[in-house]
Amino acid sequence: MIGTAAGLSTQGYVAFATSFAVFLTNRAYDMIRMDVCYNNCNVKIVCSHGGLTVGEDGASAQCLEDFAIMRVLPNMKVICPCDYIEAKKATRAIANTYGPFYMRTSRAALPIITKEEDAFVIGKANIFAWRA
Repeated sequence: MIGTAAGLSTQGYVAFATSFAVFLTNRAYDMIRMDVCYNNCNVKIVCSHGGLTVGEDGASAQCLEDFAIMRVLPNMKVICPCDYIEAKKATRAIANTYGPFYMRTSRAALPIITKEEDAFVIGKANIFAWRA
């Protein structure tokens, strides 16, 4: 999947590859490193089941180290949207920005904390005041 995405990107396509975080960041690490990152390919890797939120899927589907693994790769940018609205904005932003990206999405039902009018800028954090 990663090799195909890298190949498609060399032909001008914006390639997306998606799976559970544990599979792509751990099992496909070498292909991501060599095929995508060292060649600065326009590949977007979008993974779910990162962090501690996978509960019912068990430990074999859980990936705690995905950010650390992806963050050290050359040219790789890492995105973690906080809700559905921000995930839509992040997907559009990475699709329109050249280079390799890793984006972690959630499987868990999370509350919506952003608004459609909130800005999303790659590389800039938004700070929200939490109100219960």
